[in-house]
Amino acid sequence: MQRLPSHTIIYTNRSLPQIMKVQMTLSVISEYLHISEDPKPLPSVKVKGDVSKVINEFISSKNPNLDAYFERDYVKFMSTEKGLVIPGNTVKGAIRSRLELLMDCACYDSLGNRPSKSKSNRYISIYHPRRKNSDRFDQYKSKYICYVCNLFGNAGLASRVNFSDLEFQEGKVDFVPIKGTLYEVVRKGSIFKGNVILDNPQPHEIGMLLYGSGYRGQGKWKTLLLGRFKYEMKEFGRIKFNIQINNADSYLNSFLTLHKGHVHDVEEDWK
Repeated sequence: MQRLPSHTIIYTNRSLPQIMKVQMTLSVISEYLHISEDPKPLPSVKVKGDVSKVINEFISSKNPNLDAYFERDYVKFMSTEKGLVIPGNTVKGAIRSRLELLMDCACYDSLGNRPSKSKSNRYISIYHPRRKNSDRFDQYKSKYICYVCNLFGNAGLASRVNFSDLEFQEGKVDFVPIKGTLYEVVRKGSIFKGNVILDNPQPHEIGMLLYGSGYRGQGKWKTLLLGRFKYEMKEFGRIKFNIQINNADSYLNSFLTLHKGHVHDVEEDWK
C-alpha cells in the first residue's frame, strides 16, 4: 500500500520548553462577524415586563402591537459570564481544517475519499480540496502518524495543542437583520484575545500552527473566513489571527522546509 509522504515516527528536539503558552488575537476585518451560541440557532424572544401580565394583556388586546409587549427576535452571539467569546474549539477546528486542506501529507480531507453533497460549490471553489489516498491514519501503522493528528489529536490520540476562548476586548456590538431575523454581531475592528498552549512543541509544529492561522512570514497574516454567512455575504466572516511569538519566521521556515512540495495555499475569497 502506498504511503502518504511526509509522515513522522517520533520527535527528539528538546530545545523548546515542554509547555509553551502564547497569546492569540483575532481582529474582525469584514463589516460584521457572527458566532452563534447554537450550531443551528433559533431566534430568542424576550417579554417586556412581568410575564403573566404581559401575556394576559396581549391575549385580550384586539389589535396587539408586538413591539409593545415583546423584544424583537434575535440570534445571540456566543457568550459566557465574561461576555462575548469565540469558543476555543471553534478556533481549533478552523485552523485544523485549513491544515488538512492545505497539506497534501495530512491523512484526512474534509471530503475524504468520497464526493460530498454537503459541501457548497463556493466552498469547493475557494479551497480546491484535493482527494487524499485515505481519510484514515491507522493504516500507516502506529509509527506513521499524520503531523496534523500528532499535534491536534484524533479519536485515538490526545491533542497537544489547546485553545482558550477568545474573549471580546474592544469594538462595537450591533444587530443586523438577515432574512427576517436579527443577528447579534460585532463590527469591523473588533478585537478578541485568548491563549494557545502547546505541549512539547517542536519548531515545525509551531510553524504549522502559524501557517494554519494564516501567517505567511515577515509579519504578514492572511485574511481567513470564520463564522456564519462567510460563504454567502462578503460583509461577514473575514478575520485575521495574530499569534505573539518570537522567531515566528524561523518556525514557519522549519515547517515549510520539512513539508516542501506538500503544502499549498489558497485565497479565501470569491468574485
